[in-house]
Amino acid sequence: MNLLSPLFLAGTALIAGPIIFHLIRRATRNRIGFSATEFLSESPPRLQRRSRIQNPWLLLLRCLVIGLLALAFARPYFSKEIPILPQGATPKIVAIALDESASMQRQGIWDDAIDKTLEEASKLGPADQLAIIAFARSAQTILGYDQWTKTPFSERSVLLGKLLAERKPGWNSTSLDLGVETAIEELEELTELQGEVGEKEIILISDLTKGSRVANLAGRDWPPDTRLRFYSASPESPGNVGIQWLGWSKMEGQGRKARIGLRSSGLSEPARIELTLSDALTDTKLGKSIDLRIAGDETRLLLVDVPPDSEGPFRLELTGDRATFDNVIHFTPNQPRQLSIRHYGSGDLKTTDHAAFFLGRAITGWKDPVVDLHILAPGSSDQPETESSYQDSFLVVNRELYANELAEVRSLIEKGSYALFLLKGDRSLQTLQSLAGESDWQPKRVEGEYALLGRIDFQHPLFNLFADPKYSDFSKIRFWKAQSIDLPPDSQTNVVASFDDGSPAVIEKAIGKGRLIIWGGDWSSEASQWVLSTKFVPWFQRLVERSIGGQAKPSIASIDEPNIVSIQGLSQWKTMDGGTLDQETPQTPGLYRITEDNRERWAALNLSIEESQTSPLETDVWDQLGVPLEAAKRTAQSAAEIEKSNRLKNAIELESQQKLWKWLIIATIGFLILESLIAINLGKRRETAVA
Repeated sequence: MNLLSPLFLAGTALIAGPIIFHLIRRATRNRIGFSATEFLSESPPRLQRRSRIQNPWLLLLRCLVIGLLALAFARPYFSKEIPILPQGATPKIVAIALDESASMQRQGIWDDAIDKTLEEASKLGPADQLAIIAFARSAQTILGYDQWTKTPFSERSVLLGKLLAERKPGWNSTSLDLGVETAIEELEELTELQGEVGEKEIILISDLTKGSRVANLAGRDWPPDTRLRFYSASPESPGNVGIQWLGWSKMEGQGRKARIGLRSSGLSEPARIELTLSDALTDTKLGKSIDLRIAGDETRLLLVDVPPDSEGPFRLELTGDRATFDNVIHFTPNQPRQLSIRHYGSGDLKTTDHAAFFLGRAITGWKDPVVDLHILAPGSSDQPETESSYQDSFLVVNRELYANELAEVRSLIEKGSYALFLLKGDRSLQTLQSLAGESDWQPKRVEGEYALLGRIDFQHPLFNLFADPKYSDFSKIRFWKAQSIDLPPDSQTNVVASFDDGSPAVIEKAIGKGRLIIWGGDWSSEASQWVLSTKFVPWFQRLVERSIGGQAKPSIASIDEPNIVSIQGLSQWKTMDGGTLDQETPQTPGLYRITEDNRERWAALNLSIEESQTSPLETDVWDQLGVPLEAAKRTAQSAAEIEKSNRLKNAIELESQQKLWKWLIIATIGFLILESLIAINLGKRRETAVA
């Protein structure tokens, strides 16, 4: 038997009262005088040496009444092996955010995280609800509240074990803020559906490294009464050394060198490491290995010699580090695109009165694409690009085309080439209509001494480069020999810019897979100020880049952002051996082939260097971000305190169910009645004896 309020047992001390009263010999209250004793001296009765308890059964009843009354106020109850939760207990709503980033691949961490997830789930009762969010660079709800609630209580542990057995860390970087935000969204969505139905808690299970992203939690509104708790999974061996690609060295006279970064985190003692460069395709070692010693939290920059006769791609591996998940990077040499610009027009690259001169100046210094300019004057023996290489051609038409040229240019445009047509007088209009595949185009005179660009669509790819108000002023560019076209109502062209009198200045028309851009005037210093303006070169470069798929893409990027090296939706990823990927983008670091418009190139995806920063994240960071750690501290009570609280709740519930105090009160009343009857009976006996 246990007592809910044991202090009331102190009332049993009152039992001493009846005992004391029974031990005191009291004088007779009523005295009767006799005439025969009137003249005798008074003699008081003598006390016995030892007091003797009179009526012990009556004393026992009185002591028992006091003891039962004290025991009733102490609220006794019988404990049971199975704890009984209080009736009407509030269910818990838990969201576990499980880190699946690359740093969780370190030995021992993932198993620790899975065990902790199962442990937290095992603490939940039948009425509690659970959701699990797996996150790294992105987040995914792998167990929703609906699925958890619909699963019978006895089968939930099996369900959770099966789901977690299918999970493993990936290769992306850690976004703790995304994991917590997704958990909050799950809680808020459940609250909207069911209302405030229980205590809400977010449990973040991660290695909590310094390289984790947490910035997006700054200033975030937290739902009321939501508690946040952390669990840091620990590796078997602390410390790590990561390797990072920093680009090619541009120092002249030193040969080809790769700039590499090394970053150590949490090393308790110096580590000896070795860097080995090899050909990624043949696995042939290139040059001597580099031996280094590194310790603590340190960052180093190195230059690695790359043999000039090796085309690559390359593989650089670090050995001597226990955490091997970030010990390999791949890189490729620069692969500039090749492009042929074919200019159909007269002139040369030395006189300023022809467009060819300004085209040659515009492409000077381009590194990607590398341009080869061909001038095809009337009657030239040069031929247009062959059908197999048409996608590497950009066409500039600045004269009338012969019939065979017209058919070839039209065919190239339909197959994907871009053509820029410089409108020069009425005679070239017939050629232009044949290329565009339309009719009833009429020449339109532009009035005035000169023309200006009056309306420009800065949202169009031809001019969005100048969308910023700092660069959108074209009012100082004059066109002395402006040319325009009066388009029929049913024309399928798009007027991108107009002169100040409203007549079309720049027109675009889609033809098959390619584009035809019409410019209202010649590109020469006598025709306009356009080719002399600061906007001419960037405009033309953007147009040429657009014709070959956009600006030059790097060949090396992080696995977090594969679209940096590809064109989303247009690039096809392949493995090193040429196999096509099932996913749209790769999910693991390594070397890949990218195919775009029948052109293939190498691309290397490496692990983000942030994942190599495995030192613990400082707790001050959470305070600075405004994360309510006070709530987390309230839940971080010791196991003894939680057990004590649960025992008290169960004791109250058991006592309220058993209500033993009622039976003790009834027994007390019964003994009081019995005591009264005995006392009355003894009183009557004394009166009879006296009489």
